[in-house]
Formats: sequence, C-alpha cells, structure tokens
Amino acid sequence: MNQRKETDQNRVYILTRSTFAGQQRAAAFIQYATGKSADPIKLRIYPGADGSFTLYEDENDNYNYEKGVYSTIDFRWDDAKHQLRISARKGIFPGMLKTRTFHAVLVRKGVGAGVEVTEQPDKMIPYQGEQQAVQLPR
Repeated sequence: MNQRKETDQNRVYILTRSTFAGQQRAAAFIQYATGKSADPIKLRIYPGADGSFTLYEDENDNYNYEKGVYSTIDFRWDDAKHQLRISARKGIFPGMLKTRTFHAVLVRKGVGAGVEVTEQPDKMIPYQGEQQAVQLPR
C-alpha cells in the first residue's frame, strides 16, 4: 500500500501472519526507480506472534541483481522475548547505504496502526551491517 501525504512516502509491507511490517519514509515522494534510498526505515512490529522478513535492496536501474549484485538483511521478531534480531548484511551493490537507521514501532492501540506516520519510534536502531539483537519495551 502506498500513500502520499504532503512530502512523505509510506510503504507498508505486511508479512508472515501480519506480525511484522516495514515502513519506509523518504524526505520526498520517490517517483522513479533511481530515487534516493529510504533512510530511516520504520519497522512496524505486531506483537502476539513471532515474525520475520528479509529486506532486499539493489541498484534499482539494471539487471545486475541477476549476477548477485544486491544485499539482504534478515529481521526476526521473538515475541516471547520482545526481541528483534537483525542479521549481518549479506551482499553489496554500488551506491548501497553502508550505515542506516531503523525505527522500530510496536503496534498497539493508538500507535503504529493504519497508514499514518508514527513520528516517535519505540527504539531507534543504528545499523552498520553487523548482526545485533535489540530488546524492545513490553
């Protein structure tokens, strides 16, 4: 689902039993494949079950992905521990952001639901390509 709101772009990805979603917010509406990479990326986590997804990125403007020129980052939500595990980045491509920020939002009544942007994340997670486990509030 994409929705344009003033100069924001929201991409919401609902995955595995609707327990995990990623939301990207860019400074301006991206209208073409070679637009600026979204950073930060907002992650909406729907507590109540474990969930996972893989963030895939490539150059966006050619077929180099067929030659393995892309990157992936795996995310796993452990509901019992209230812990988000982020894998080490796999792969590389020209123009890739080496560092980025993930904003984790635990969806609950009045927070993170719908298409509205959640301005204050529950946790800001700096990421430099290394594996990490992040504890989120209950």
